[in-house]
Amino acid sequence: MNSLTLRDLAQAVGKSTTVIVNLFGAKSGLIQAVGEEALRRDAAFHDRFFQAVAGLPVERDNLLALIQHYLNLRAGPDAGFVRIWEGLLLDAEVGPERRDLMARWDAMRREAWRDHLAADDRLVEFAGPLVAWLTMEQFYAGALSGRSDYALIVAEGLGGLVDHAFGRPDGPATATLWRREHLVLPKAPAEGLEPESMRRKLLDIAADQMLAGGVTAVTNRSVSVVAGTSTSTIAYHWPDMRRFVLDAVWHSVFRDMPRYLAGQRPE
Repeated sequence: MNSLTLRDLAQAVGKSTTVIVNLFGAKSGLIQAVGEEALRRDAAFHDRFFQAVAGLPVERDNLLALIQHYLNLRAGPDAGFVRIWEGLLLDAEVGPERRDLMARWDAMRREAWRDHLAADDRLVEFAGPLVAWLTMEQFYAGALSGRSDYALIVAEGLGGLVDHAFGRPDGPATATLWRREHLVLPKAPAEGLEPESMRRKLLDIAADQMLAGGVTAVTNRSVSVVAGTSTSTIAYHWPDMRRFVLDAVWHSVFRDMPRYLAGQRPE
């Protein structure tokens, strides 16, 4: 959402920014309107999705297949409105109207799943955890769709979640353990860098901004201003902005995660 500008939108639709301002006011008004439309489309998606399986017995295998199908549909190219929610979830600049919108979206999804699961008393409280899991997993599904290892791991994890809802014991995590054994861990991006080097300084600034405002808070300009350097400095040290942001994410993990795991919030 940070990268969206009224000027870019005006150029895309062939109108002046004045037209957009007259319709929506500030950028926040435009984003709110986009979110309201996404909510309308998402509600229609859920209506169609559950109408197609009306009366289906809520059994372990049926539910597992249904959840996987739901996740795949929302990661697909025909569910563009889901990308809007992903952007809104990552946006750190959230006002009261946006919070209300997100709360209504969450409530709509919980109610849709709760109605479907109501046929089995064991699943009365499952809608909340399921929607929370689906919200987080949607990002992975979109980024890792088509990868065999991801398909195996997500199926295994979801199977454990569903088994827990039905009161069944957990099965062996064979796919997860297999993937962990073959996982090649990345190296810390700041490894070998001098503490006062410009490359390390840029990584530290970007990591700080991510912790404060999320990944979308990091831009070439936001980092360059704090570093007191030109916007061409990042391009000098990294092939593109995407690579820089990726390195900054891993830098934040290697720098700050040990303190989080130790129960200490990084300064």
